[in-house]
Amino acid sequence: MNVENPSQVQASAEFTEKIIAKLADKKGVHAETAISAASRMAGTFLLRSTGLPIAGFAPGSFRAILQKHNLTAREGAYAAAVSTAVLIQKSAGVLDPRISYTIAAWGIVEGCKTVPLNNRVD
Repeated sequence: MNVENPSQVQASAEFTEKIIAKLADKKGVHAETAISAASRMAGTFLLRSTGLPIAGFAPGSFRAILQKHNLTAREGAYAAAVSTAVLIQKSAGVLDPRISYTIAAWGIVEGCKTVPLNNRVD
């Protein structure tokens, strides 16, 4: 990974922590869901970084992490991809990494191609 901004690593850790915190229940964290969330987020930030006219994207809590760390959408895509990799590593004991990789790859592709339904400008 090319770290263009050292804050990408910090944002990645925060993405990972937030995903785990939001998804955790008494049984733990569903690995497939956590990996899917991080990879889709990476894809979404990658889409935002293209400069295409997608101003209707509504910011959410993960967008706030980018702002907190003063990252561009492209840097956020890298940070979210690292978060995805960390989640794959953390779930290796319960989920075959090859399956995790497949979930992550599809999540990034889906995130790159998905524009919010409401398409409002905030």
